[in-house]
Amino acid sequence: MSFVQTAVARARLSQLATQLPLSDSMVVERETLQQALTDYKYPVLTLPSEVTSEIFLHFLPSYPKRASLNGPSSPSLLLQVCREWRDVKLGHQDTPAVYARNQRFLVEWLERSKDCPLSGQLSGASRRQIDGSKYPLIATLFDPLLHHTPRWQDMGLELPFQQLQRITGSLPTLRNLYLSLERFDPDQGVKSSQNFALQTPNLRKLELYPGRYFDSFKSVFPWSQITVFSGNLYEHDAAHVLGSVGALEECFINVMDGTTPLSTIASPIPPLHHLNSLSLETYSGGPMADTLVKALAEALPALQNLTVSEFLLGEEDPVGTLSLMCPPGYTGHITVSDAHREADEYEQAFPHVKELVVEPWEDPSADRTCTLNLSTLFIS
Repeated sequence: MSFVQTAVARARLSQLATQLPLSDSMVVERETLQQALTDYKYPVLTLPSEVTSEIFLHFLPSYPKRASLNGPSSPSLLLQVCREWRDVKLGHQDTPAVYARNQRFLVEWLERSKDCPLSGQLSGASRRQIDGSKYPLIATLFDPLLHHTPRWQDMGLELPFQQLQRITGSLPTLRNLYLSLERFDPDQGVKSSQNFALQTPNLRKLELYPGRYFDSFKSVFPWSQITVFSGNLYEHDAAHVLGSVGALEECFINVMDGTTPLSTIASPIPPLHHLNSLSLETYSGGPMADTLVKALAEALPALQNLTVSEFLLGEEDPVGTLSLMCPPGYTGHITVSDAHREADEYEQAFPHVKELVVEPWEDPSADRTCTLNLSTLFIS
């Protein structure tokens, strides 16, 4: 029986259902059609499970891209095809994780994922939900994840410090970690920071927004093997990171103006032989000491892409300070943000670079010009 024939059979059964009473021949016809439909197997159900799995793998985006929960390219669509496809998909080790606010659904999907690596993001509660010392929503969702830490692969955590301290044991498969504590009470957890430790032997990419907790992380991460780093750090903390990451290839730091004396910055920072891209920005809104930048002199032999805020280059001679950062004969890309100096000054100092972008500083407090388009104003 073909697909067209099954449609015809269903239509005929619908007709017979409206004809009462049925003759003996109609009863026989109805039973025959019902049996034929029962015996019919859709072509999709005759495929071997291995072929079905390949269809799923090619249908969904490959890691680290994430499929949407619903829609034409979602795992949910595959689950709706038929019961057998649902069973195959839920049992396949490469089924993407589904993230849910509801703890029951989260636990269910964590169990379905069996022993495959886990990737996900737990964002902290909004400020309306933060009540000082308790974070019930965060704790509710974080509890199930804590039972699967050995399977974490690519995780984003926005947590208060006391929740972070609950992570124990080794995280052998963790490769990428986003960690933010900036939105939470800066006084909590500091006294007990000495008890905090993470074992992340395979961590390579770290996005760290520690607020005032950075001292708690100095001995936590395997800094020497981090290849990509980004985060918001105070000047002396940024210097500590740059002096500890010998394998670093890409680095993006928003430097915050701290209160710790800049004399604590080790100078010079050891050479970063693998660092290709470096971005040092700041939201300070004004000039800062150039101690950090000068500590990088002769430390960037492999640099090809540099972005730096002029606020970090010192007030006296920002162009000269920038020259100290770049290796001799530098021909890569340079972007200078928050610039007060004219672009010509930088162009004269770096005539051989592939690209030079100078972005003038815009005062965020400056008055904005308001114009009125009279053509859209009607008076009745």
